[in-house]
Amino acid sequence: MKEKSINIYSTLFILFLITPVSAIASDSNVRIDEIRQDMKQTLSQLEENIGTAECQTTAQCKSVAIGQKACGGPRHYLAYSTTESNESNINMLAKKHRNLNKLLNKLTGAMSDCMMVSPPILLCENNKCVAK
Repeated sequence: MKEKSINIYSTLFILFLITPVSAIASDSNVRIDEIRQDMKQTLSQLEENIGTAECQTTAQCKSVAIGQKACGGPRHYLAYSTTESNESNINMLAKKHRNLNKLLNKLTGAMSDCMMVSPPILLCENNKCVAK
């Protein structure tokens, strides 16, 4: 009888140890999905703020760093026009996107090529800011 009660307690103890681990894994997956959704939404807001990036001269064109590689630095850049965009909103949204990407990289253990992505050459072509 004593062996039976020890086995029951052992089983309950093991279940106690295993349950929180699986709950944490499940919570982590939910958190990762939420971050990915938030990144997607932030990028969409950023693109909406950039709009059509209309310009008359190249001097009206700027770029903003987007994303965060696992070993640092932006993933790419987006071009925008200073004449039709709110620069502080664009920078705020880009920073939010970078921070979310940095957190996602940490949670997923992401790896990247660590190649530096240089800021693009900006041009006003056909009255639109473009990054080359």
